[in-house]
Amino acid sequence: MIERKLHLKSKSRNILSQIYKDANDLKFIDRKVKEYKPDIIYLWGIQPLSNAILPYFSRQNIQIVYDEGGGGLLYLTKIHNRGLYFYKNEKDSFIKNTLKEFIYLLVSLVTANLIVPHWTWPQSMRIYFNCNSALKYSQEGGVPVENARVIYSGIDVQKFPFQLREGVGSPVHILLPGRIKPIKGTKDSLDLVKELLKRGIKVKLRIVGKIQSEEYFTEIKTMIKKDGLDDVIEYLPMVPQLQLAEFYRNSDICFFPSYFQTGFSRISLEAMASGCALITYGNEGSKEIIHDHETGFVISEGNFVEAADVIVNLITDAEKYKKIVMSARRQIEQEHEFDRYIDSIEEYLVESLQADKVYAQKAHH
Repeated sequence: MIERKLHLKSKSRNILSQIYKDANDLKFIDRKVKEYKPDIIYLWGIQPLSNAILPYFSRQNIQIVYDEGGGGLLYLTKIHNRGLYFYKNEKDSFIKNTLKEFIYLLVSLVTANLIVPHWTWPQSMRIYFNCNSALKYSQEGGVPVENARVIYSGIDVQKFPFQLREGVGSPVHILLPGRIKPIKGTKDSLDLVKELLKRGIKVKLRIVGKIQSEEYFTEIKTMIKKDGLDDVIEYLPMVPQLQLAEFYRNSDICFFPSYFQTGFSRISLEAMASGCALITYGNEGSKEIIHDHETGFVISEGNFVEAADVIVNLITDAEKYKKIVMSARRQIEQEHEFDRYIDSIEEYLVESLQADKVYAQKAHH
């Protein structure tokens, strides 16, 4: 059963509005916990919701498993260190600190102690990350990761069927999927296109993704017009998954120039599954997936000349191109197929329950 009842923090007008919504959310969660009596609490993507959710579960005698796919735990660590609603500040006056504590006391009383502003990090919480870089990033940020595991994401290969191409075509079709914002490196694809054209190579670039920075997108459009690339570059907003899968199959190259360090992007898996040679800076976990020069290519950040060199090499060596994309598909089928991914998560949940029983026995004795 799915119930979408919780509130987004972004919809709260002020701190009082947030406290009111948190109180309702925690009462709802507490009621459901008592009704359902779960053996395990599975948390993921809770950063946009109430900051009081993890503190609530940290005091429940239920095993917690946290699915970390981004920076959620880093955010919650900051909340734990700074305070639930107000920043801890040693320079605050006695009156200001007293007022904060009064509000905290009032919140606890009104919610029958469901919201506890001063909380301890859950000791038995188990965490799994979708790549090693995300685990390391969280660890460096102070997240307790003693019980952490890395379980790489998977995809449904049936939704991304493989299409073998005889080699790189002319024009070279390049696909750049992803959100349009500076950290995603979209501009770098324009430099790559110009470099290929300078070398006399015909090219078509298709950019697909949601615009998350209008200013950045305006800069891109200005660059396209200034360099006379209107007939070479096409932009499309987010498209359905089936259409995106078709774009992968119809492209020679997938260029993934993201500078975003943490998290794991399925773009790598989708491109590799579809028969589209992947060129990446190695971020968002992609360097942990690719066997460089065997199932894709990892290049240095911002080096569009290196990217162009890779493409030229693939143009002149059709057999190498076919070997790369076929090896990539085989790797996805063997290591990142969706059922295998789900099985790994289920095994981790069972393992977590068993670990919880051991922890409870030790605590009892």
